[in-house]
Amino acid sequence: MRKGLLSTKDSVVCANEDCNVTVLSPTLKSIPHVVRLAFASANISVKMSEMLLHSERIIVNQEVFHSKSYTLVKKRNSYTVILTNGKIFAIQYYVIVNNLCYAVGRFLPIIRNFKLFSDKNALSFQVGVGKSVEPVSVNDVTEIVSKVVFLRCDHLDANIACMYTSELEIVK
Repeated sequence: MRKGLLSTKDSVVCANEDCNVTVLSPTLKSIPHVVRLAFASANISVKMSEMLLHSERIIVNQEVFHSKSYTLVKKRNSYTVILTNGKIFAIQYYVIVNNLCYAVGRFLPIIRNFKLFSDKNALSFQVGVGKSVEPVSVNDVTEIVSKVVFLRCDHLDANIACMYTSELEIVK
């Protein structure tokens, strides 16, 4: 870890399968009913009155991931990721249930695929995405593949999501 960039003093290490997950600065909170329903639809047992550990940032396999509720990053979308199933997911926050970490958020609809660059060093995944109309969903954080960067393309009336990893956000 680079000294001074990231504090893991107040953190919890989760037991997600085949993955090193550290939840940064978790706090005990009551989770909204709609999120509890999302857990139920994913067959994850959460008691209605139970307070859960909630967080705005996590580290998965040495990479920092933010949520939409993390307010210190304002100039870019740092909370949208691509999952192993190829879907784009906007993370609202993270919740720990039974020592496993889950991302709570919404899927963004993929409008169409693009091939913007052919260079081997270019951004490796490009899709047009629209605004989410999906209900709140939960996903195991081990399903996160990468962050995505949005490029606004006015003449196509779409945001283009590209896979990208910032060297500054890798914990070494």
